Amino acid sequence: MEPEIRQLLILQDRDQKWSKLIAELEFVPRERKTLENKVAELLATIENAQSHLKELERERQQVDGDIAAAEEKIRRFKQQQLEVKKNDEYAALTKEMERSQSTIDSLEDRGLEILTAIDEARATFNEQKSKIDEQVNNTRYQIDQLKQREEETAKRVEIAESDFNAARAGIPVDWLSSYDRVRKTTRNFPYVAAIDEGKCTGCHLRISGETIEALKLKGAPAFCDQCGRIVYYPE
Repeated sequence: MEPEIRQLLILQDRDQKWSKLIAELEFVPRERKTLENKVAELLATIENAQSHLKELERERQQVDGDIAAAEEKIRRFKQQQLEVKKNDEYAALTKEMERSQSTIDSLEDRGLEILTAIDEARATFNEQKSKIDEQVNNTRYQIDQLKQREEETAKRVEIAESDFNAARAGIPVDWLSSYDRVRKTTRNFPYVAAIDEGKCTGCHLRISGETIEALKLKGAPAFCDQCGRIVYYPE
């Protein structure tokens, strides 16, 4: 194995480590955003349940106010009955009181329904809130862990980049430029691939006779004529 190949393999190893760290660094913010959206959804669930409960309580207050207004009407009608002189006026006021009482009865029935709904909604809300609060706390802990992981990974990326650049030093220009070209045009590692049983281990296709002849020449990289990777015979 030519010494330049050894250098390129070291470079490739550091390149892979650097690339993996970059991919991880790109993944962490996406995962953190997913968790942040989850927290927002959980908090919205609590807020919606709380809003429903408040709406029921407002409706109950409205019913109580309507009952009080109807009762006030009945008191006024009774007072007016003491002042009227004619039977038909007295009877008309009696009908108005009966109508108001019917309204009160309906409102009281509705009030009982609302009270039942409030009790059920409050019990459901308290149960949901307890579970959701726990989920929110756990998710926020995960977010904090991801933030710490992101900071640590960013530092590791800097170190890996420095190691990669250090490995480039001392590699002959023609070999290094060949590596950079393959690195730019090839989607996946390896960029420097061993030959196994006459096949490139990068694309798993058989190399040509021309490539075999090129491998016999020393001092210059040889390339797979199928995928363009730098190829070599392992020791």
